[in-house]
Amino acid sequence: FSALLAFGAVLVWSRHLSQAHRRGPGVGVAALTLLVCAPGVISWSVTVKTYAATGLLVSVALLALRRGCEPGGRVGWLAAAGAAVGLAGSIRLFFVPLAPVLALGLVAWPGAAGRRRDAVGAAALLAGFAAGSLPLLTAWLQDPAVFAFNNLGYHALRFSELRDLHSDPTPLVRLGAALAGTARVFAANPYLLGFTALAGVGLGSLRRATVEDRRFLRLVGLVSTVFLLGCMAPDPVYDQYFTAPLVTLALPLAAAGLERLTGARPRGLAVAAGCAAAVAVLVLGLQRPGMDPDPVWSFDSYDRVTREIRQRSGPGDMVFSFWPGYVFGADRRHFTGMENQFAIGVSEKLTPSEKARYRIADR
Repeated sequence: FSALLAFGAVLVWSRHLSQAHRRGPGVGVAALTLLVCAPGVISWSVTVKTYAATGLLVSVALLALRRGCEPGGRVGWLAAAGAAVGLAGSIRLFFVPLAPVLALGLVAWPGAAGRRRDAVGAAALLAGFAAGSLPLLTAWLQDPAVFAFNNLGYHALRFSELRDLHSDPTPLVRLGAALAGTARVFAANPYLLGFTALAGVGLGSLRRATVEDRRFLRLVGLVSTVFLLGCMAPDPVYDQYFTAPLVTLALPLAAAGLERLTGARPRGLAVAAGCAAAVAVLVLGLQRPGMDPDPVWSFDSYDRVTREIRQRSGPGDMVFSFWPGYVFGADRRHFTGMENQFAIGVSEKLTPSEKARYRIADR
């Protein structure tokens, strides 16, 4: 299912890029190659996780944003962009800040239609965001404290290299650790590093773009930066936070960078696409696509474990597992408090009343 959602994102981008680069269709093809060859996108889009779903929603949001920024573009497109961002934020909180930032950007960088129309567009985007965020709001209203713990508390209590070294790190130390963790991710992902540099070239070529294209690409650069900064907030910084989403968010800038460097000449675009494919093959050849190259996380291993659980238990039985995915796949009941694999470690830092409220098992 995740792969189907990822394919849907590719279809959305094929339409987006074909519209944005009508005069040089080769640029769109080369940029699409950058997306489909990105090791982070491939790797995380085949996992039973939410990365493919948010990738599709972000792709839809950017397509709708571009249509809304076009001369004579309907305000409804901006509302649709906000709704897509709201749904993405309901799935992964990292995307929540993007909507208010986009609304501010629409007002700060006025379009040809005038500031009044920009203000209406920003309001429509925020209204769409509010509608898309209803699942998130519903979850929060059920129990704000539990919601905050499930989405933020776990990150604050689980394994942390920083807190192992500093029991009470200062804000400056936290910032240094975030920057070091992010730099480590980029150093370990050469494709992402090159892609980001290409997006930077695109951001530096805005003077050659039309007024509306310049405005759209500025918005893309703004939300990409805000998203990256948000991904640096958790401790520690994990590469899956942004290796796939950042490629999706910044793809229009990378396309602009391709056009700037190659002059939209077919030979240069073909070389760029070929280099992207070669790097992808090399990286994916060293690391199997997926969350972890260890065979224990393969589907074959997963099927063997769930099959064993089904053979040794009956429907409705409660099963204890340190990783809840096996219990879910076997269609059995989770041992209460073990729905999250970090439960045991986190429980040591909670009071008895907190463990009961948050449904956390202890030793």
